[in-house]
Amino acid sequence: MELDKGTAQMVDDLTLVVSDTNGELPFRVTSTEWGDVTVTAKHTSLLKGLTQADTVSKFRVPITVVGNRAAYAAIKGDGRLVTWGDKIWGGTSPAGVSLENVDSIYSSFFGFAAIRTDGIGFIWGATGTPTVPLEHVKSFAGGNYSFVALFDDGTAVSWGQVRSGAVDSSLSSASVTSELVGVESVYAVHSSFIALKGDKTVFWWGPAAESLPVEVVDIERIVTTSVAFAGIKTDGSVVCWGHAAMGGDCSGTIAAELHDVIEVVGGQYAFAALRSDGTVVTWGDSRYGADSSLVQWELHHIETITASIHGFGALKQDGTVVSWGSANHLVGFEDIKGDLTNVSLLSGGYTKQSDKTSGPSSTCALKINGKVLCWGGRYSKFGC
Repeated sequence: MELDKGTAQMVDDLTLVVSDTNGELPFRVTSTEWGDVTVTAKHTSLLKGLTQADTVSKFRVPITVVGNRAAYAAIKGDGRLVTWGDKIWGGTSPAGVSLENVDSIYSSFFGFAAIRTDGIGFIWGATGTPTVPLEHVKSFAGGNYSFVALFDDGTAVSWGQVRSGAVDSSLSSASVTSELVGVESVYAVHSSFIALKGDKTVFWWGPAAESLPVEVVDIERIVTTSVAFAGIKTDGSVVCWGHAAMGGDCSGTIAAELHDVIEVVGGQYAFAALRSDGTVVTWGDSRYGADSSLVQWELHHIETITASIHGFGALKQDGTVVSWGSANHLVGFEDIKGDLTNVSLLSGGYTKQSDKTSGPSSTCALKINGKVLCWGGRYSKFGC
């Protein structure tokens, strides 16, 4: 999960729909011919920096789009970076750096970061972060007003602000910096960061960080909700920390079920785990998909799982789909369930799986014949 990002979904070969962090549909991008697209807006304030005259030249598909609370950034098909929206929160492209050959982009709540193919990374928006380019950057992770950068040599540096706007010196203190060596990947949840090291240990820091559970060792990979972490261990078990009621507690009876785990996905306040026998275990806030009791009889022979903000979807080995979660997550599902056969790919708003990704409150299925079916949130009204 990448927290609070807008997402984009290719509805068909010529149409890209972009969603904001609340599952709204502020605009859709429609191709007039292969490669060139124009933009129409639901909320025109989100198109600050774009004019009707230049929208065709601003985008080429396929593109990568991320969003924060009030702005968007995109990588065009030719590798150029474009931005729009509120200039304070990153809607104006950063000055003094080349915006060509951009390989990846990231968002925090109020800013953006990007990495070029030459390893140069740069950050802009209301993040309280350095304005000078960074060299040898491998990846970024964004929190509220803060970022952490992971470098090719396995070191990491974090910086930014607390919600009040004051610079949070603890993010770059000596005690933090000394721990950020031998790092393989970094993650962000609101006001805290996690570093997964090469020795499979974890370091947690930031204003919201607390003491880690003693069993956070032998971690193979980490998945997040908006307020919690789940670490998949080398033996296929799972350990959790963070907000207990929203995914941070997987002890007791849940822990007994979390064995032989091969995949975990996180929604906003709940997790789902896929076991090697094709069954699924869920935990966290029941309003966000943690309660899968009504569909447990269907959760067998599962091939892959995916998450949106409000629930989960599961693709079965026979090409059919199971979905559960809040009423918002299930909007339109019963209407199309009979057509959800021969599905080859399932994508939720919090799970990037290919060029076809759904909005934060929705899930989309790609059928073998190329047809895309979506449900949840407001996507179903477009008849994807």
